[in-house]
Amino acid sequence: MTAELFAEALKAHLAGDLAEAERLYARAIEADPSHARAHANLATAWLQQGRLDEGVEGLRRSLRIDPAQPVTLNNLGSALRGLGRADEALDAYRRALELEPASAETLSQYAAVLDEAGRLEEAAEAFGKAAGLHHHPGPLRHAQGSALYRLGRLEEAAAILNLAAELSPKAGEPRNDLGVVLDEMGRLDEALELFAKALALRPDYPEALNNRSMTLYRLERLAEALEGYNAALALKPDYVSAWLNRADVLAALGRFTDALESVDRALALAPAAADAWSRRGDMLGYLRRLGEAQAAYAKGLELEPGHPRALFHLAFPLLREGRYEQGLKVYENRWLGPMKRDRAELPRPLWLGETPVEDKTILLHSEQGHGDTLMMLRYAPLLARQGAEVIVSVQGPIERLAAEVEGVSAVIPHGQPLPPYDLHVPMMSLPYAFATRLDSVPGEPYLSAPAAERALWSDRLGPATRPRIGLCWSGSPGQKDNRWRSLALERLKPLLALDADLFALQTEMSEADRATLAASPIRDLSGELGSYADTAAVMERMDLIITVCTSAANLAGGLGRPTLVMLSAMADWRWGLEPDSSPWYPTARLFRQTRLGAWDEVIAKVTAAAKARLGQS
Repeated sequence: MTAELFAEALKAHLAGDLAEAERLYARAIEADPSHARAHANLATAWLQQGRLDEGVEGLRRSLRIDPAQPVTLNNLGSALRGLGRADEALDAYRRALELEPASAETLSQYAAVLDEAGRLEEAAEAFGKAAGLHHHPGPLRHAQGSALYRLGRLEEAAAILNLAAELSPKAGEPRNDLGVVLDEMGRLDEALELFAKALALRPDYPEALNNRSMTLYRLERLAEALEGYNAALALKPDYVSAWLNRADVLAALGRFTDALESVDRALALAPAAADAWSRRGDMLGYLRRLGEAQAAYAKGLELEPGHPRALFHLAFPLLREGRYEQGLKVYENRWLGPMKRDRAELPRPLWLGETPVEDKTILLHSEQGHGDTLMMLRYAPLLARQGAEVIVSVQGPIERLAAEVEGVSAVIPHGQPLPPYDLHVPMMSLPYAFATRLDSVPGEPYLSAPAAERALWSDRLGPATRPRIGLCWSGSPGQKDNRWRSLALERLKPLLALDADLFALQTEMSEADRATLAASPIRDLSGELGSYADTAAVMERMDLIITVCTSAANLAGGLGRPTLVMLSAMADWRWGLEPDSSPWYPTARLFRQTRLGAWDEVIAKVTAAAKARLGQS
């Protein structure tokens, strides 16, 4: 009778009549309480109705009767996974695999739970094993590649995702994910090709449109990036990440109000998203609404106290306002975000001002751009005066100049072995270590050209017959905000009216600028400036330096040379909010844009100031 009841129950079950199947399975169990399959199938019917807790208990009853049921163990693992009980699910899958080690289905589900639990090493290995057993391995290779990507094993991830794409020739997803990996590896053109293939297979693929736009943004193909984000949002209007990424592109285009609106669209969809509040802080900062920016970062941190972007970016409005006590402390959070990849892992203790340095050897190591290193070398004499032996690790072009700084006993180029030392400090932490405040910035000149370069450039330049002006109009192309701080040489033509000899101090320039320079009376020194020691020696022989916000401004200011600095409306925090001065460089006079891109007014004022400085009013 039990067999007949079970057969009828199974027939109803297969026909989709779960209520009848449940009734008949219950009768079969009543007739034979030790019927393991009846218990298992009744539990499966419960699971199909979403009754997970009952289903789990039913499966466990079946397994108590007959523990050697791999399918039942697999179903138990799936039910426990649905309940969020990952450890118990993994145990069930392991027991199933002990009975059927070659079950691709169980292995794949086991791998998926490992992945969800963040056990990525084990997940990648399990997905790989499952793919080797499965008749359709493409999706499993895709999952394996995804796990490897999140482990940071980019080369392996790229190889596996490429295999996944080959195994699934009609699937856009592995091509999209391979594009993401290639983007992170810096292979941007290849990434774009993969996104294009993904979109050819699946034109209505908002994630691929979003990722393609992120790569276009990195390539500074901003109009195309914006078009892609708009297309992604047309397909998926509730796509929070696309709204936020779109805001970044709009900000890069100088459309800060539109960027803020895009962030606010994201916040309307996800009001508890800390990242969206952090982006809002960024956009408000660009609009110079610094108080509101601070409030936005604070909201992000209220929602997610450890949010890296908000923790770090909060420093910028504070520093721009001159609130160094708070801002410099917050700036130490820079290592929590993407900059952690650049953090030097050194064996000796970090020094942030808490202990005396007398009779200690302290290593100052550069961490960001050349201008930042030049700016922070001012602290070396202060440490030496406290009795420390100061060694510095700097970028190669700064090596000879750094050796001339008072108190520096040794200079080590980046990447070279370090001598013994007691303490170390990243250079951009020095203001915090010295508890620098707006009224205590060490502003006296601290840089000087080496004697050899001074003699060399004295001979090369010869005696002056007219005032000399050094020019620098563009920063490093790789710097994030370079498009705003730089300008074309063509725009500086009003300076040609000055009764002065002009010298180009640029070492990098666009082809258009090089053509403009060749057709002008400005003397091009770019091919002769081998290091900052050369540039310093030239600057020491100039009557005036005119520059944008780049390393040349920091060099000229550190030398104490008369300098006119042209600043965009998005000027760096070191220039503060004071209209025409900065305590970091007392010999510099600042000229600020009133709106982004408005260089003509700045250039007119700089030209007038140069005439006055040279007595040519």
